[in-house]
Amino acid sequence: METMQPALKNGRNVWNSINMPKEEFEARIKQVRAGMAARGLGLLLVYTTGLTEYGDTAYLTNFIIRLPRGTLVAIPQKGEVVTFFEGASRGLPSLKLTLASGELQAVADMAKESAKYLKEKKLIPGTVGLAGLRRGLPYQQYRTLMAELEGCTIKDADDLLAGFRMIKSVRESDQIRRAARIVGQLIVFLKETTFEKTGERAIEAALYREARFEGAEEFRMLIARPHQAGSSFRPADSTPVAEGEKMVLYLAVEFERYWAEAIRTFVFRGASFVEEESEGPLACLRQLCAAMKPGVTIPSFCREASALMGQKGIEALDPCGLGNGIGLGLEEQPLLKEENPGELKEGMVLCLRVASADNNHVNSMIGNTVLVGREGGLVLTVEPTRPVE
Repeated sequence: METMQPALKNGRNVWNSINMPKEEFEARIKQVRAGMAARGLGLLLVYTTGLTEYGDTAYLTNFIIRLPRGTLVAIPQKGEVVTFFEGASRGLPSLKLTLASGELQAVADMAKESAKYLKEKKLIPGTVGLAGLRRGLPYQQYRTLMAELEGCTIKDADDLLAGFRMIKSVRESDQIRRAARIVGQLIVFLKETTFEKTGERAIEAALYREARFEGAEEFRMLIARPHQAGSSFRPADSTPVAEGEKMVLYLAVEFERYWAEAIRTFVFRGASFVEEESEGPLACLRQLCAAMKPGVTIPSFCREASALMGQKGIEALDPCGLGNGIGLGLEEQPLLKEENPGELKEGMVLCLRVASADNNHVNSMIGNTVLVGREGGLVLTVEPTRPVE
C-alpha cells in the first residue's frame, strides 16, 4: 500500500533500550552470521534507502536516516558491525544514541568511502554477499563499488534477511502492538471529534497531530470514496467531505521503527465520522482471522478469502491486495497471494483486508493488523477501552 512519502521523517526518533534491548540486536546479528556461514560469506553488505525501505538496516542496528538517503551496514563474520550513512559527521553524537549495535560512520561518497574502510580493516577481498545494493544503490555508485570490490567473490543475498524478518520475536510483536494502539486511538479520535474544517487535508492534519501526540515516528493516510465508480485509495487533497458521504480511510502509524495499519469505512454525519459496521465484512474478517493458524498454506487461505468475499469483493481489493506481512516496513513477506507457495507460521504479523462490493462500487471495507498465533489470528488494531468512571 503506497502512500505519499514525506521529504523528512520529523517525528520521534529514539532507540528505546527497554522495549528493544541490545541483546535483541545481538541475537539477530548472530542469526545472520549463521546464515552467512551457510552460504560461505565472509562479509555481508546490506543497503537501504529512502524513508520507507529502511527495514533491513534497522533490523540489524535500529538506525535509520531521516532523509531520503542511503544507509549501508557491513557485517563481517568476525569483528564489529559498521553502519555507513550519507550525511555530515556533525550529527554523529545524536545519531549514535539511536544505534543499537556496532560503529557509525558518516560518508559523502558511499561507494568510495565504505570500500576504503573495508580495505583498511582487511575485510576485503573475500566472499561478499550483497543485499539491496543492485536494487537501491544509484547506478554510478554501484559501478564504483563493484570496481572497488574487484578480486572478491560476489554472491546475491537479497533474500537472506527476508526469511528472518517474517517471524516476529515477542519484542517485535509488542512494538507492533504499540503502533497498533496509536492506530486504534486515531479511529476513536475520528469518531469523537467534531470537525470545523471538512476538507480532506484538514482531517489528515488533525490525525497527523494526534498521532504525533501519541509518539508516532510517522503517519500515513489514504482515502477512497466508494460512491465514485472505480474509486481506489489516493492521498488526501482539498476536496471537502459532504454530509452523509461514505468514505474509506486507510491509516498507518510507525512507532519506534515498527508499523501497524487499519482500514475503516465511515459515514460523515453532523461534522463527525460514524463508523459503518457492515455485518458481512465483519463476519468475513472474523472467519479469516480464525483461519490464520500455523501450517495453513497461503494458497488455501486465499481461496477461503475468495469464497467468503466473492468475486466482487476480491476485485475491490485489487489496488491494495488481500494482505501482506507488516513490521519494519508497510509491505513485507509473505504476500497473501494464491501463487505464493508458502504457509502461515506462528509469530507472523500480517495486515488483512476485507471488502464487499457490487457492480463498480465498494460498499464497505475493513482491515486490521493481525498476529498469527496457535489458535488463530489476534487482531492488534483495536480501539482502546475507556475507563469506567
